Amino acid sequence: MPFNPYVIPVLLAALICGGLAIYAWRQRPRPGALEFSLLLLAIAIHCFGYGMELLNRELGPILFWLRIEYIGIATEPSLWIALVLQYTNRSRWLTTRNVALLAVIPLCTLIFNYTNE
Repeated sequence: MPFNPYVIPVLLAALICGGLAIYAWRQRPRPGALEFSLLLLAIAIHCFGYGMELLNRELGPILFWLRIEYIGIATEPSLWIALVLQYTNRSRWLTTRNVALLAVIPLCTLIFNYTNE
C-alpha cells in the first residue's frame, strides 16, 4: 500500500504537543499549568499512537499502537475538565475524592481496552 500522507501532520501535531507539554511542565507553580501539561501529554500520546497506527499495515502492530493511543484518548476528557476547573477559578472542586471519581471512567476504559482482543 502507498504511504499515507496524513501521517506527517499527525506526527507533527504529536511533536508540537509534546514540546508544549514540556514547556508547560516547567511552569507548574502557575495555576492550571500542571493540568495543561498533562492534557498536552495525553494529546501527544494520542497523536503519536494514531500516527504510528497509520504507518502500519498489519493487524498486530495496529492493535499495539491503538492500545498506546487509548492512553491519551481515555484520559483527555478528565484532564480537560480539571484544566477548565483550574482556569475558571473553581479549583476547590478538584478535591482528592473528585479527582478519583474523574479517573474512574478513563481507568475502566483502559481496562476494557486492554482485556478485549
